[in-house]
Amino acid sequence: MNGTLIGNTLRGLVYTLRPGNLFYILLTAALIVVAGTLYLGDLTTYLLARAETDTFTWIPPTPRIWGILAVIFLLFVAKTLDNAARICASHKNASFLPLSEVTVGDLLLYLIGLLLLAILLGAAPFICYNLDIGNNITSYLNRACALIACLLLPALPLSYLNERNASTMLDFPSLATAIGSIGILRYLILLILISGATAGVGYAIAHFWQQHLAGQLPAIMDSIAASGYDYSKIPLHYYQHAAIIAALACWLITYIYSAAAWTYPREDEEDNNEPAMSLHERTRLAIASGHPATTEPPSDNAPQEAPVPATESSPSRLRRAIAAARAAHKTAPPGKQEPQLTDPDAPPPLLRDIGLSNAADKTVPADKQEPQLTPPDAPPRLLRGQKTNTAPATDKNEPHLIPPELELLKEADVTRMRLEEQQTFARVLAEADEHFKHGQIDTGLALLAPYTDADHDPAVYFPAYQRRYALQPQDTLLHRLMVAAARGSAHCYDLIQPELNRINPVELPADIIRPLAQQAAKQQQYLTVLALTRNFAKNHPEHPHLADNYYLAALALAHSGQTDKALPILQQLLARYPDHPHSDLFRRATAQLQDGQTP
Repeated sequence: MNGTLIGNTLRGLVYTLRPGNLFYILLTAALIVVAGTLYLGDLTTYLLARAETDTFTWIPPTPRIWGILAVIFLLFVAKTLDNAARICASHKNASFLPLSEVTVGDLLLYLIGLLLLAILLGAAPFICYNLDIGNNITSYLNRACALIACLLLPALPLSYLNERNASTMLDFPSLATAIGSIGILRYLILLILISGATAGVGYAIAHFWQQHLAGQLPAIMDSIAASGYDYSKIPLHYYQHAAIIAALACWLITYIYSAAAWTYPREDEEDNNEPAMSLHERTRLAIASGHPATTEPPSDNAPQEAPVPATESSPSRLRRAIAAARAAHKTAPPGKQEPQLTDPDAPPPLLRDIGLSNAADKTVPADKQEPQLTPPDAPPRLLRGQKTNTAPATDKNEPHLIPPELELLKEADVTRMRLEEQQTFARVLAEADEHFKHGQIDTGLALLAPYTDADHDPAVYFPAYQRRYALQPQDTLLHRLMVAAARGSAHCYDLIQPELNRINPVELPADIIRPLAQQAAKQQQYLTVLALTRNFAKNHPEHPHLADNYYLAALALAHSGQTDKALPILQQLLARYPDHPHSDLFRRATAQLQDGQTP
């Protein structure tokens, strides 16, 4: 949901005052003051050399000033893009990191998109100016291009975040889709509000400049020359006035993008009348240590709803915690989408830009379950060798057979733990849960840290990983969980499954995509299959799993009702890989689709 206009305006205002944003506003303001002061020193040198002490002119900035300005620009672009991604992901607080919800690669692509847009908008005025067509025409073109840039400004981050592709910032349909997701009327009102804020703050800056700074510049330059360019000798009131002006300008830029981002689609307002969950409630939900009161877990054959797609939002901390709790109770995240592919006739078919709308997953009869490929080079499953002093095996379907002190280890692989180690691990989990219940998050996470390092297998110590990942998601934890899921850990797979729908598959090791896609297909999570195999041929054109992954993608399309796109993929697989070890599977699935059956 997008919220109300008044609510979004207030949220954008409050969001700029979050500590994470105030830090960068003050930091960039300080850098602007430093750059401006150094510029005054360079200008003083220039005027003294020309003996023009009674005039004021402008000179090009020196390389060191350009360097500071480049740092300021990068900080602004990184922080505004990250803020937009965090707001879309329902984060209420700004991060102290310049990049927390987006990657360096995302930032580079976004900068490329901004550069291409600037070149596109500046091409016409540049050509007219150099051809000396006419000052009036050039002036009109400059104003028109500036107006277009201002009109598109609020939609650019959303257009990019929807697909993480620089070309979407130049693509009219993508920009129109971004504006449409906000709402035409809401977008126009947003532009009016931004214009009003810009006019108000701009007037305040201009007034403050004229009243307190403009008339002092000659005296400041004389002070710089008299002190031998000792900038600490400049009067303090100069720095105070310059800092206020710079801070106002930085706050305005942050507010414009924050107010725009609060109108982007997000899912944090499913019920505006519900009070916000307390830290205690979020922690209890995240650790998922209790049992459902009335609802029983769905059966294996129950239809599952599709997860939220990557094009709508990136994960939030709270939604990660909710996903962890759902994984503990074997429920699936809500949502209904329809997977789509690009032109199926493209050789080879690339699964990219999955658009989603109105598709419902359906239950697959037992006799039509798709065959699972056995990866010949997949990592071996966890060795479950017997050790001395191990605990006796217990039936997890009968909770009364599990000792009370080991209740928290139901989802751990205790076959590789001695009884003493199990008891110690259970006590640590219980102690961490107790800290979580009292809001002592850092203390509880510190207890779990020794069990979630690189030396501890997530499949074995899953309860510790589940709690820590829900409250402190990190890329290193996610990678270990993915590897464990690829090796066959169902618990690890269930925990990270929502993330698999959002992550860019190019960031995954190529070898784990097939086993993860097989697990997704086994659980009838066909959107996850498509998300994992998307662009595999483009990213790994020579990988031995290429045919298997597209076979899984074709089956996912077929089970999603898109037989017209699944059949060409299978036919191309047969044509390109006639001697593949699984060509019989490809041929059988093709024949079934041609006969109107679902493989």
